[in-house]
Amino acid sequence: MKNQLDVLNFEKVEMKDFVNDRDHAVSKYNIDFKANNYSKNAGNSMIFRAVPIFLNNIYKTDEHRELPFEIGQSFEDEYQISFEIPKNYKVEEIPDNVTINSEFGSYKLSVVKDGENLKVSRTVRVNKGIYPKEKYNDYVSFRKKMNGMDNSKILITKI
Repeated sequence: MKNQLDVLNFEKVEMKDFVNDRDHAVSKYNIDFKANNYSKNAGNSMIFRAVPIFLNNIYKTDEHRELPFEIGQSFEDEYQISFEIPKNYKVEEIPDNVTINSEFGSYKLSVVKDGENLKVSRTVRVNKGIYPKEKYNDYVSFRKKMNGMDNSKILITKI
């Protein structure tokens, strides 16, 4: 797990409640972690990513593509991320809830304040298929929009 999520500089990581349901091709688990250098200070505030576990993948458009492209395997990922806000901080900004739908799949991000916690829900579905070359840049745009939303920031300020 540490290698898969090496975007974070883990001080501690622990996987719990692992379930591997091979019959339904689903795995579920909870991870608790402490990461160094995750947030950035800005005066009396701290800013951090709403979805901490993904690097920015680089997708490049191709105006001269000559062949169709294939998404070889469909998948769906659901993440529930909880942030415990320190008692001497208040939440200033959270990302707007967003849904992106396309023929290539869907993306949904929602952030809910629950007492001293923030609950971030992220669901991604990517559709398997062979697509014409003319659709490639649309696919790149879909993936870039997802990356942009994964980079949404949360701002908390010291009280």
